[in-house]
Amino acid sequence: MELFVGTTTTGEVWSQQPDDSLFPYAFTAVDGSATQDLADDFSFVNDTTLTTARWFGGTFNGDPTLTFRITIHEDASGIPGTSIFGPVPVTPSSATTGRQMDGGPSILDDGIPDEFEFEAAPPGGFTATGGVTYWLEIGGIQTGTIDLFTWTSSSSVTGDGNDLGASQFVDASTTWTASAGVFDRAFELDGEVDTTELRAFGCNLDGASVCPE
Repeated sequence: MELFVGTTTTGEVWSQQPDDSLFPYAFTAVDGSATQDLADDFSFVNDTTLTTARWFGGTFNGDPTLTFRITIHEDASGIPGTSIFGPVPVTPSSATTGRQMDGGPSILDDGIPDEFEFEAAPPGGFTATGGVTYWLEIGGIQTGTIDLFTWTSSSSVTGDGNDLGASQFVDASTTWTASAGVFDRAFELDGEVDTTELRAFGCNLDGASVCPE
């Protein structure tokens, strides 16, 4: 006889830390409409419900109190496809990382924006299917024409990334373009991981004994 034994673990499920050796890649958002969008791919082994998103970046006017929109796309042969979650607006908390957007230490009034870590809980959550690739898009909803949000770069050296990202220039084209090389974005995801598994009745229920073949 067999039965499903369900367990759920909660915590950080994806991490792409900033790579200070790379110059960040920017996109502009004016009046809520971005002239350039960026996205990065992620996937999980098990079914996972996202609870929190964190991302790293800054603005040229140094104001961290921004509203963002979070969108999750399905994968379409290596680029973001149909939107399957969002866009949803979020107003994240923010804290300085002590770095600037060029990877150096924070220096007041030197003209280089400070880097911030933003954190928000996407309303309603999103459950990702294990083994499936998704794309996370984060856009700034800003009202100032000089307000340029910059999403910090990451790489496979500093986390779970694969050195692949995507961008689209909304004013000129609505087509996403995949970019290989050092094109990861710096973000982390927390979630609840479903590790439900099929086990034979009477064995391995304590994780120690061995089930028969």
